[in-house]
Amino acid sequence: MPESEAADLRSTLLHDWHVAHGGRMVGFAGYEMPVHYADGIIAEHAATRRGAGLFDINHMGRFIIEGADAGSFLAQVLTSDVAALQPMRAQYCFIADEHGAALDDAYLYHLDSHYMLVVNAANRDKDWRWLIQASAGHEVSLRDDTESLGMIALQGPESDALLGTALGTTPGVDSRRNHLAWTRLAQSPLLMSRTGYTGERCCYELFADNATILELWQRLVGTGATPVGLGARDSLRTEAALPLYGHELGADPNGDPIPIFANPLARFGVRKDDQDFIGGPALAAQRACVAAYAADDFSDTTAVPHVVRAFEVVQSRRPVRPGFTIGCASTSEQLGWISSGASVPVLDTSSGATQRPQTRSIGLAMLAPQVAYGARQVDLVALDNRGKPLPIALRS
Repeated sequence: MPESEAADLRSTLLHDWHVAHGGRMVGFAGYEMPVHYADGIIAEHAATRRGAGLFDINHMGRFIIEGADAGSFLAQVLTSDVAALQPMRAQYCFIADEHGAALDDAYLYHLDSHYMLVVNAANRDKDWRWLIQASAGHEVSLRDDTESLGMIALQGPESDALLGTALGTTPGVDSRRNHLAWTRLAQSPLLMSRTGYTGERCCYELFADNATILELWQRLVGTGATPVGLGARDSLRTEAALPLYGHELGADPNGDPIPIFANPLARFGVRKDDQDFIGGPALAAQRACVAAYAADDFSDTTAVPHVVRAFEVVQSRRPVRPGFTIGCASTSEQLGWISSGASVPVLDTSSGATQRPQTRSIGLAMLAPQVAYGARQVDLVALDNRGKPLPIALRS
């Protein structure tokens, strides 16, 4: 990266470690971050699925919300069921606008006496302004702890064992997703959260002061965790069919807002029983729309004109890119577009972790509802910028 470009970027507390250990540094969301290390994206993806991947996610925004009205304020500005969130639990949520589009997706953590909201790095400043503006009239205090509170993720089937070795004790956190627990490392408090964005069942996000996070990172690498860059982080979430702001959330290629319920994950992040929050009425209409789709009723697609579906390229390992058109093989009718694409390893557990795997090409697409729900059976192709077709098949 040119020095002039790097000078304009922020650095996380692990920046020097990444550079010293061969990270290929790129600009991302205002930060200089590693896209991969020496072994490459495919190897890092495979290491996470087979063992444990270690992720620097210090670039993500971390907001502290406290005060007498903290819960009611968050229930107004977030889509999730904040009132049902017990202490030492976490939940996925959206920050919605009045039209039911996502300003961001986020994770809310209910700690002992306050809340923490983790937001996407690219939206940190925008989200902060939105929350400050919305907090007027509420007895609530907001604090941005992004720079002082470190955050890393450990994901993969060996995460329990490696974290236990690094801590010198068995992690005392419930194995169920979204559970939290406190422990200590070198006399400093460490928050362990059973959360993550890779699709792995065994997952941790870890929070502590910066010095403690640096120490924990080094210990985890020493126990055998594989450092993972942005490239495999993206391919892992694409393989797990998880949306990313700017791809499946936010605005589409034409600049039109993407309805939150275009994403299947919305059913976990939007509460059902009331509409008394920003975007509530619009989201209720979207929920009714996708419920009609599930009942084979496509008479009105206004509220959710496209739906996210996972797919795989067949008979080819050629990668696909966001923006490619999805069409009908026989008629060339346009049926949607690709929002995310990735090459991922085909893992054969019998071959051992040291063997380099073959790859397959996968992605996420925004599709016409009739196609997404299987009411219309067509042979789908992805068309690159030159119109060359690649047959694809939807993944369940």
